[in-house]
Amino acid sequence: MNKYSVGIIGYGNFGKVLAKLMLRHPELEIKIYSRDKLDNKEFFKLEEVINCDYVFPAIPISALAGFLKQNSALFSPTSKSMYIDVCSVKVDPINWLSTYLPQDYDIVATHPLFGPMSSRNGEDFTGLKMVIDPTRVANIEKYKLIIDFFKIQKLELIYLSPKEHDKLIAYSQAVAFLSGRLGIELGLRENILDTIGFKAILANQKIVENDTDQLFKDMFTYNKYARIMAKEMLEKLSLIISEF
Repeated sequence: MNKYSVGIIGYGNFGKVLAKLMLRHPELEIKIYSRDKLDNKEFFKLEEVINCDYVFPAIPISALAGFLKQNSALFSPTSKSMYIDVCSVKVDPINWLSTYLPQDYDIVATHPLFGPMSSRNGEDFTGLKMVIDPTRVANIEKYKLIIDFFKIQKLELIYLSPKEHDKLIAYSQAVAFLSGRLGIELGLRENILDTIGFKAILANQKIVENDTDQLFKDMFTYNKYARIMAKEMLEKLSLIISEF
């Protein structure tokens, strides 16, 4: 079996989980780049990471296009990297990758529907979901290797196009984020009259509290279907309240 290198760009909450996931593969050489010194960890230079065999840009959605454009001179004309997008929205990031990456670079769209809490800080991925779309893949061997690895980790792989993903996620994850953000603004907390339903609301709110404000903003800024959903939610809420 060939020895492949894996580059992870960014070492935030999700970057750390992703690093733990990829370190489970004994045949992969992991290289991580971060602008900041974190956990007293030594990182690789960007030029060493950006052209790895597999590259995961684990950076905010709003930063991705600028990052690709600003660092386009670092892309090697002899490298044939496979970029694996992990953004929570798909259409815009895939358009950016298709625009700024060299034509010889493969592109796989993914949305790992897990984070530090659901994966127990990267210790258990059993049954967690991951959306996959082989957007531009020439090297079938490399693609099959990474897909087989995800399956071995017992991830549930869901194959959807970027457009299909963005439509569906607007009425699932985006709804949960918006509801959780509303609970935060209302200051919802445990009390002696908690019901099972209210505990579920608080559990969702806790997940949203652990995510960044930037992720919340980007999810709605870069997914037009999420913005449509938010407007529909407001209209339905106004209609319900008008019946009091």
